This record gives sequence, C-alpha cells and structure tokens, in this order.
Amino acid sequence: MSGECSKCNEHTLECTCKPYSRRQENGWIRIKDILPCVGTRVLFCCEQEVDIGYFFEELGWKFLDGGDWFEIKNPVTHWMPLPEPPAEFVEE
Repeated sequence: MSGECSKCNEHTLECTCKPYSRRQENGWIRIKDILPCVGTRVLFCCEQEVDIGYFFEELGWKFLDGGDWFEIKNPVTHWMPLPEPPAEFVEE
C-alpha cells in the first residue's frame, strides 16, 4: 500500500485498511460496513465516480488537488485500499 495506516502505523488483518472479510468480490467495501483508517489514502466511489481520497473522522471525505483540500460533495458509498505499486518497472 501507499504508506502505512496513520492510525496503527502498520497493516494487519485487524487494521481497517485491510478488512478482507468485508470486501465484495470486486474488492469494494461498503462504508456502512466499515470505514478506512483515518487519513489513509484510498479509492472511493460516489455515484458511479471513482477517485482517490482520504477519510477523516471529524471532516469526512476529502481529496487533494494541486495542494488544496476539497470536500467530496456527493455521498461516498464504497472504498478500497490502493493496490501495491509494481514490483519492477519496465522501460518502454
């Protein structure tokens, strides 16, 4: 993942960043089932739109654009952890 969980500083099966038991077949997790760890960068979905953002307990869902924070206005319904980066990069 891109960094460690900001809450527990590691990724374990207990960490909500990797709630394997609550994932749908396609990898999405419903926010009514479990929320990501606070401040962890994740993929999120709202109204068929997918983007990268963060969840904060007191501030809700936010995303960064050009160094500025923006509130996600539409209700977020699902999220998933970001994938691991590739093990090696292939030069084209």
